[in-house]
Amino acid sequence: MRTLVVFYSRSGTTKKVAKEISKILKCDTEELVDLKSRKGFKGFLNSGRESHTRTCTKLGKLKKDPSKYDLIILGTPTWTLRMSCPMRTYILKNRKKFKKIACFMTYGGLGGLVNREMANLCRKKAIAGISLKQLDVKTGRASKTIKKFCKKIKEVK
Repeated sequence: MRTLVVFYSRSGTTKKVAKEISKILKCDTEELVDLKSRKGFKGFLNSGRESHTRTCTKLGKLKKDPSKYDLIILGTPTWTLRMSCPMRTYILKNRKKFKKIACFMTYGGLGGLVNREMANLCRKKAIAGISLKQLDVKTGRASKTIKKFCKKIKEVK
């Protein structure tokens, strides 16, 4: 089963998880590039506000065609209990190309129901999903959960 991990990461936490998943599953990755600057405190505040209002953004050119993959694993940080604007934009533009999906989210404070939100926006049921606390990712405590997530995906393949 051809698998693609698509992720957006503002601080690097979600990217770290995406890379670990990709390494375990031996699959391709696509990092979403937001053409809007989200750096610093002002970027943090704007990101939260835009996510809360379900705003879309402009993305850089994609390198991978999701229709060429059997499974798309979507990864996003949680902003104000919602998915990031870049992930929302990606899903809305590409969801018709997804055959199967799995979801993961990272969060610093409250996690929310972001995996469910992504699956609902895709109009698909996710075959697997995990929520990972930023501190657990940074300290390596999330590795066991990530391995279980990947094992579940392999079983569905």
